[in-house]
Amino acid sequence: MDDKIVEVIPGIFGEIQATGCFISTLAKSSSGYANKRLRINGEWKTFNVHRLVLENILGLPIRPEYFACHTCDVRNCINSNHLWEGSRLKNSKDRFKKRRIKDVGSTSAPKPQKQLRGREIIPGIQVQRQPNGRRICTLAKRSDGCAIKGTKINGKTQSFYARRLVLEHKLGRSVKPGYFACHSCDDRGCVNPDHLWEGNPADNSRDSIEKNRFPFVPGNICPNRKLKPEQVREIRYLLGEGISKRKIARTFAISHSQIILLARGEIYKELL
Repeated sequence: MDDKIVEVIPGIFGEIQATGCFISTLAKSSSGYANKRLRINGEWKTFNVHRLVLENILGLPIRPEYFACHTCDVRNCINSNHLWEGSRLKNSKDRFKKRRIKDVGSTSAPKPQKQLRGREIIPGIQVQRQPNGRRICTLAKRSDGCAIKGTKINGKTQSFYARRLVLEHKLGRSVKPGYFACHSCDDRGCVNPDHLWEGNPADNSRDSIEKNRFPFVPGNICPNRKLKPEQVREIRYLLGEGISKRKIARTFAISHSQIILLARGEIYKELL
């Protein structure tokens, strides 16, 4: 086999480009996407190859209303590090951000760009160093911007947040059940161990409020929104820490009066 041809996932091959793209060796549709036909329940169906690759890496199917999007903007690229799961809105925002408002349907690889130096931060997790001290994971990212890593356990592929794996490596133990791997830098793609800390949901919410990462947007408040038990516990914790009721209301997108009633114990009594 040609040295430039790699097997990306079982049965799917790509040709390595100088830009880092892996161009699928399969036939392309008129829109420039590589396709593969599979027989399912006796019927032949056609699938976009880059979607199959991303689902294999994620270890679960992409939601029907979501897309397998490209960071490289090369439609027949199947490099898993160039793929991420996004909604139609996120895909459109990405196009506008990159000034790809006009869809030209190009499938040619872009010119090589100077990349920041990368390295392996822990076994199996590569990062690109940023001038601000962040270490951006090169693995595939979910629609929320968090990098994930697929790991085989007992013959089955399971997905884990890369930042959680890095924090556990730093701590030398597993993150406590019900706790998160939180960021001090607030960059979801960052896996710099110095930027990660272990916190429970209430700690994470408090950190978000203190950093004003929940700006008030008029019209986003739902006065009668039903809160989940864990959200009620978080709110009570934040109230006990002296956080402003108005800030808590905006964070959880509920009315200020509902927070007051909760603080008085007049609602959600069953969760006391």
